[in-house]
Amino acid sequence: MSASADLHDVWNTRLPLGLSCNHCLHRGLVPPERVGAREGDVRCVDTLPFRCTRCGRRTFTAHLFKERRHVKRFMAEYR
Repeated sequence: MSASADLHDVWNTRLPLGLSCNHCLHRGLVPPERVGAREGDVRCVDTLPFRCTRCGRRTFTAHLFKERRHVKRFMAEYR
């Protein structure tokens, strides 16, 4: 993901945002609508208040995908 990725970038891809917990490495996908991604929204993805559903930590790495096959690979590597 680009260091300057914002919610407009998430909206533009029309693909889910990938999140991986930096503590327990749990992964998940969040649809753009649930993140609040809209055209022209310049809020940085790294500042969003996500919490890991496994360990409860709030440190994560966001993954912005360019193609649907990258989304599938992201989750396949997790298993």
